[in-house]
Amino acid sequence: MIRVVFLVILIVGTAALGQERETQSGGKRQPSSRPVEVQTPQGQTPLPKINLPEFVITGKASLDPPAVDKEPVDESGLYNRHPLENMPGARDRGTIDLGMRFKQSLFATEEVRSGMILGSLGTFFTPLVMASYGVSSTQHGILGKASYRRTKGFAQFTDASAAALAADGNMVLRSSNEYFDETRLSGGARYDIRKYKFYGSQTPSVQRDWSVVGLNVGASSGIASPLSFHAGLEYRGHTLQDSSATVTENHVTIAAGSELPVFDVPLDVRFVADLATIARATANPLSLFRLTVASPRWVWGDFSMRVAVNGYALEGMNGQKGTYFYPDIRVQHPLSHTHKAFLGFHPSVIFATLREGTSRFPYLSSLAAIRHTVNRLAFSSGIESEWSDRIRTRVSFEFRRSTDEPLYDDSSDSGIGLLAYGGTTTVAGVRVDAVANITPIDYFGIAITARSVRNDLIGAQVPYLPGVEFSASYRHRFPFNVTLTGEIGAYSDRRAAASVARTVPGGFWTGLKAEYDGVERMTLFMNFENVLNRKDQVWRGYRIEPLRADVGISYRW
Repeated sequence: MIRVVFLVILIVGTAALGQERETQSGGKRQPSSRPVEVQTPQGQTPLPKINLPEFVITGKASLDPPAVDKEPVDESGLYNRHPLENMPGARDRGTIDLGMRFKQSLFATEEVRSGMILGSLGTFFTPLVMASYGVSSTQHGILGKASYRRTKGFAQFTDASAAALAADGNMVLRSSNEYFDETRLSGGARYDIRKYKFYGSQTPSVQRDWSVVGLNVGASSGIASPLSFHAGLEYRGHTLQDSSATVTENHVTIAAGSELPVFDVPLDVRFVADLATIARATANPLSLFRLTVASPRWVWGDFSMRVAVNGYALEGMNGQKGTYFYPDIRVQHPLSHTHKAFLGFHPSVIFATLREGTSRFPYLSSLAAIRHTVNRLAFSSGIESEWSDRIRTRVSFEFRRSTDEPLYDDSSDSGIGLLAYGGTTTVAGVRVDAVANITPIDYFGIAITARSVRNDLIGAQVPYLPGVEFSASYRHRFPFNVTLTGEIGAYSDRRAAASVARTVPGGFWTGLKAEYDGVERMTLFMNFENVLNRKDQVWRGYRIEPLRADVGISYRW
């Protein structure tokens, strides 16, 4: 395995300047003046991308179809709302969670300068300020973002704050060398910080300071280059401080790849190395090396298939080490003009970090053990349907068996938990999505997920993952430039700890947003969260925010 890794590094090392070739779904290359979003293959850690603000397609809503190379059912749900995340939404001009969105390309046919400023203030003294500014042309682009939000909280020790700064750049390199002409270079930096308290725990005054510094550089070959290649390097430094203890995590991702013809078959070869160290009393190394060899998409009539082989070498805490080789097969076939079926078989290894763990479990102890999840058996399938220009649905199914799945455990009921590992976790889930443009001014979306995620060691559902989730959104635009959006969500009860049979009851939340955009470039909005003033718990002992109202304004140019 080590020899293979060094061989791949040697091959791609000659392409110090490279970028991933951009393709359409049919596999044809795009003109350099019209870059498109490139989907990161499953299991590969994505490098940050440069995105201008998102906008909603208001004329014809559609689903973002789960092409067979996408991730399976997302395990993050509505129940996981942290009080800090219940801040006034920056959803401008009817942006909603369900339905397809498109992102404005960073490169433009001529120089374009655009920006946005948003500010709001709400109940419990909840200010939010956001700003962004970008410049793009046919040869370069740059985008800067900044945001700050805070809340005094609805009760003692519920105050929280967050801030972020980010800058990204992108340019096209001109060279007389055909291999490097029109190579696309990119780079960026980001700083995020959060502060919140363990207000529902036995030590409610303990404050958590969570911060991440990120730097990345990347390059990819031009459209006309004889050799398609890409390379990237990213660093993320994570600091976690809980009053008396400070833990630092340094994480480096190295990614490279190229298209190599073998017997006239263009194989996509990729190498990704994730290397991290968590500094506590002693240094704890984490690593995952991944080598992927993938075929092009083969098409026989209406049937298409893509095959890949992934090799993994990993190291986690508590002596976790291993080497794995898994196939990855994705097929799709249209059943009719209305329906399309897809099927995927994709065992994999998922790299884990303390940064990701504390993002998923906000009250996770900084001393938690980190191990990488091995999906030893995994497949997904589903049917996408376009019933009309206005109605689209998707039904998807996921099944997975994995080891070293992180199980949140708070056996002492202190409010600060650890991660337990052991046994085999089985995931079986069904999700139904539907969107409808009832009229040009009426939009409706709904998502329902039913899943079973059980671990045979604890003989119960995985902590903090509900068996059923539901969300729906309805938007109506009135002739007098006012748009109303209503949202509702519900979730079933959840197990609260791996080793103790404690549960958190299910609940539901409601939201309402009103917007007025009768003034050019300006939008006035009001947000209402938890309209029914429910007292549900987002975490055991940590209730959701009471009814909160926010008023704000945004301006774009």
